[in-house]
Amino acid sequence: MNKHDTVTGLQQVDHSCPPGLHWEISPLEHSRPKLKAQTHEWTSSLPSDKYDITLNDTHIAIRAQILTDVPALLTWSPQNPSPFASSPTLIYSTGPWTKNNLVTAVEFFFQRNAYHPFAHCSHPQKHSDPVPLTEILPKSVGTTTANRKMLHYCPHQVCAGLDPDHFHSNRKEVNNMDFLDKSKIFSYRTIGLWETIRNPIKTFQEFSRYVCKMANRKASSDDKMPADLFKKAPEAFRKRAWILIKVILAGHYV
Repeated sequence: MNKHDTVTGLQQVDHSCPPGLHWEISPLEHSRPKLKAQTHEWTSSLPSDKYDITLNDTHIAIRAQILTDVPALLTWSPQNPSPFASSPTLIYSTGPWTKNNLVTAVEFFFQRNAYHPFAHCSHPQKHSDPVPLTEILPKSVGTTTANRKMLHYCPHQVCAGLDPDHFHSNRKEVNNMDFLDKSKIFSYRTIGLWETIRNPIKTFQEFSRYVCKMANRKASSDDKMPADLFKKAPEAFRKRAWILIKVILAGHYV
């Protein structure tokens, strides 16, 4: 959108996305006399109108023509073991992605940036680097449009599959931040370990001054008590509230 409020439609996306898998081929494997026949038999169950297969001296690659067909390829791979010793790895391509791949590439970009910085899968080894994928669900009865579903793939060889927790297994954890203290990034403005901001409000006049500065008609917090209640309450009520808050800030209650 420019200064004249003219909207330009998105035509293509140039971003790295995984369109398929590839397997490394060793020189010994490449010397097999029936390598092409074995490869054809192995990939015969894949629809030829959805996937492109490339075989050369060093590797074989299977690419989906539409990015939403990649999850089906990842499901097919472990069910149909390859005739090669190497494990499959994801292929990445920058496109450009257009038409049927345009929305999927946009979804990949935003979901990749939405992951927690330290997100890991639910495996005990806690693998990182999640890969978001999009799947097209079958149309429901009576509907004309198909629903889209985000999937979360773990590319590590131990997993090589979809993570059941969607890389949310550590969303409540806090990663070790000792490197920030060692590098002294925030040393010029952080509160020392021996310091605290929890000091009691010494006088009722000071408490009343704080209450008067509170905004009216604002949503209440977890205690469900809006600021208007303290402002319009009798003085006896506010004094009791002051005594209670003073005790809490002094550290007697948590």
